[in-house]
Amino acid sequence: MRRKTVDNLPAEVQAELKAYVEHSYPLGRIGRPDDDDGMALISPAMRPRGPAA
Repeated sequence: MRRKTVDNLPAEVQAELKAYVEHSYPLGRIGRPDDDDGMALISPAMRPRGPAA
């Protein structure tokens, strides 16, 4: 849900949604776009080929 949509919900529903998210997600919140800053992406093409040494 977008932040504006959540802000427009009644306070009771916002509280229920917050409790659900805190219970259901390990971080206690849904991710934000900047959460992946600094994350490394490893492509299968970057893996070494051949037997592991």
